Amino acid sequence: MGVDFIGHGDFSLPWHMWRPCFELAVAFGWQPAGTIAHPDFKGHWSGTYFTNDCQEVSDEDARAMAEALYGALSALKPKQKLTAEQRKAWADEDVGDFSVFHLAEYADKGGFAIL
Repeated sequence: MGVDFIGHGDFSLPWHMWRPCFELAVAFGWQPAGTIAHPDFKGHWSGTYFTNDCQEVSDEDARAMAEALYGALSALKPKQKLTAEQRKAWADEDVGDFSVFHLAEYADKGGFAIL
């Protein structure tokens, strides 16, 4: 099972990689704004990023995520000091710099929906 992103082309991640990438972005300064419910959604929307309900991530939020992920990739350079939270986020075995880079590239293009 995976997480599909749509909006400006398609991008997918295996489900087990989405949360670690999300947490990596948070560890490197991203402050998630919360998602916007799909117009057909009925009821209270929590703003979650962890369902496949076609919820939308705004342009600003997506680009802020990309900036944090690019920062995470830069931190892999030698002699960079990481906080304990950042070291822990990179230590997750499901986070790989290849996936982080491609998610950052995708988010840098702007908003998207999560399916």
